[in-house]
Amino acid sequence: MKNIFVHASRKSKILMLVSVCLLIILCGLLYLGNVGILNVGADTNRVIALSTNYVSYYQKEPVVIKLTNGTPKQQALNNYYFVIRDISGKEVYRSNVESFKLSPNQSKSWTWNQKNISMNFVSYGNYSVTYYAAGLYTKSITFNVNKKVGSDGNFMFTIGNETIRQFFTNPLTIRIAIEQYYGKNSKIPNGLVIDDRPGKSVYDKRYSWHMSESGTAMVDMATEICDAGPQYVENNLDNWLTQVRYFCPWSARVTDLK
Repeated sequence: MKNIFVHASRKSKILMLVSVCLLIILCGLLYLGNVGILNVGADTNRVIALSTNYVSYYQKEPVVIKLTNGTPKQQALNNYYFVIRDISGKEVYRSNVESFKLSPNQSKSWTWNQKNISMNFVSYGNYSVTYYAAGLYTKSITFNVNKKVGSDGNFMFTIGNETIRQFFTNPLTIRIAIEQYYGKNSKIPNGLVIDDRPGKSVYDKRYSWHMSESGTAMVDMATEICDAGPQYVENNLDNWLTQVRYFCPWSARVTDLK
């Protein structure tokens, strides 16, 4: 009888351990989904994974397409290119042909700007991306461009009674800024100030500086020292570039998308 109880107790512990492990895995998957590790397909023979950073995009929002070598060996991808098609199967974009090698777990990314062969933005709807490479099976995954207008990285911020236009290239910064426009978050931009003198910013001719295109992030909070209006930064640019360096207006709100 005692052996039966001991066996049952061990069995319960094993079941409990399995349940905990499954819960940890599930939580991990949910977390990865929040940061955009989504929409993954894989070559069934060689496990070259094709993915996009999101499943659904705003219009004009950059689409990041990634290949990841999931094999234990270096893989050579010769004459590689990818094709994007709309729901009817019509080709809307084709990348340049290139050859490269991927080490185990190494990735290579490309960014599609949602423009078709005629360099016009595509309309909302469902799309597929398919990769082709010599000696590999093709693989396709799908994604969606929704009806809401987004941005290719061009944003107008309102700070009090002032405005400034900035341009960002980081896909995560772009996504958060778009969602701030739609009231989904209250994050603010925080980025390095770049000197455009003796000229003016190409994004806003009223100022002779701009925020770093690739290095600016949308954050929950930042130090008070970099909180200011754009005209104050302009009037004190020499000091700002050497002492403060960053611009993080606390009251900044995205008020226009391009």
